[in-house]
Amino acid sequence: MRIALLTDVYVPFISGVTHAVALLSAALRRQGHDVSVFTSGRPQPGDAADDVFRQPGLPLGRTGYSVLLSYPPAWGARLRGMDIIHVHHPFGSGRLAIRYADGYSIPIVYTNHTRYDLYAKVYAPWPLSWVAPELARRYLRWFTLQMDAVIAPAPSLRRRLEEWGVGVPVDVVPNGVDLDLLRKARPAERPALGLPEGAKVLVFVGRLGEEKNLRFLLRAFVHLAGRNPRAHLLLVGDGPERGPLEDIARAAGLEGRVHFLGKVPRERVPSYLVLGDVFVTSSVTEVHPLAVLEAIGAGLPVVGVRAPGVEDIVTHNVNGLLCGGDPEEMAADLARLLQDPERLRSLAEGAARSAEDYSIETTARRTLEIYTRCLADRRRSPGRRASAAERLEVDRP
Repeated sequence: MRIALLTDVYVPFISGVTHAVALLSAALRRQGHDVSVFTSGRPQPGDAADDVFRQPGLPLGRTGYSVLLSYPPAWGARLRGMDIIHVHHPFGSGRLAIRYADGYSIPIVYTNHTRYDLYAKVYAPWPLSWVAPELARRYLRWFTLQMDAVIAPAPSLRRRLEEWGVGVPVDVVPNGVDLDLLRKARPAERPALGLPEGAKVLVFVGRLGEEKNLRFLLRAFVHLAGRNPRAHLLLVGDGPERGPLEDIARAAGLEGRVHFLGKVPRERVPSYLVLGDVFVTSSVTEVHPLAVLEAIGAGLPVVGVRAPGVEDIVTHNVNGLLCGGDPEEMAADLARLLQDPERLRSLAEGAARSAEDYSIETTARRTLEIYTRCLADRRRSPGRRASAAERLEVDRP
C-alpha cells in the first residue's frame, strides 16, 4: 500500500506526535508498505533515504512549528499516486490533506493526538482563553466531518469526540511503542546523574510545560522528600516551566534531589526509564501519552493523577497507582510504595504485562485495517464525501 503521512512537524523535533508518527512509519515499512512523510521544517540529512519531504514554512513564533500554505508541484505529483493520506494535525497539514485528497479522490484518515480544547485554554491569550476551547471543538467538529475515518488513541478521547458531534465513526487505535528497544535498554549510569547509591528514583519524561501540571508534581515531591530521604526525582525534558520548577526545588532545599536533565536525544530516553523505580506524571491534559506507554514497556510502574489518557493506560494496583488531585495524597501513595519492595515488584510485573497491548507492530496492523476499509468504501462509492456543510449545520449550537 502507498501511504502518505502528513504532519505539521517531524523528527528530530521532539514531541509525542513526532515520535508516534516516526514509530508508525517505521512499522508500516517493516510490514512491506511504501510510506512517504510530508512535513515542514529544515531538510535533514536522512530525508531522501526515508522518503521524508520537508521544506521550511512560515514559523509560528518560537514553538518549533511552521506552516506550509501549499506543497511544491513535485510533492503534489507524489501525493497523486498514494492510496491513503493519514494526517496527524488538523490545522496546517490537515487543511492541505483536504485540498490534495479532494483533488485526487484519495481517502483521508485523521488521528487526533491532542486535547486541543485543553491546550487552547492554557495557551490562548486572555480574554480568548474563555472562548478558545469552544472554538477548538467547533473547528474539530468541522474538520473531522471531512475525513473518511477518525482515529482516537484512547477510549476516553473517542467518547469526548462523539460528545462534540464528530460526524464519522471513531476507531480506537492505541499509540504503539517499540517494546524490543525498551527491553534491551541499558540503564544510564546513576553516579553521572548525581544519584547516590541506594537512591529511589522517580522519573518523568516530557515537555516541561504548563499543560503538564508539573508544579503539582514538584509539590508532591517536596512532601515525599520529607518522608523518604532516599527519594530522588529525575526530570527528562525541557520547556518554559523549567525555571519555576527549579525555583520550587531550590526553595525547598532539594537542588541535589531534583535532577533536571534538559532536552535529550530520543534514543537515550529508554536508558533513563530503565534506571528508575517509578514513573510519575501529574498531567491532566493527555490523550494517550507515549511517555507512559514507554514507561510500562520498560517495566516501570506508573503513579499518576487520575485523569483521562493516563486512566486509559494505568489500572490502579495492577500496573501503577492513580491518585486524586492533592499533592499530599500522591506523596503518601509514593511513600508507601517505595517502602514496600514486594508491592513495587508486583506493579512492575503488571506494567510489563500490560505493555504487550501497545506493541507498535500490533497497532500498525490495526491502522492498516482502517486504511483497507476506507479504500473498500471508496471503491464502492468513488465520489468524495458530501461537504461538511451538507452533512451538518456547523454553526448550530
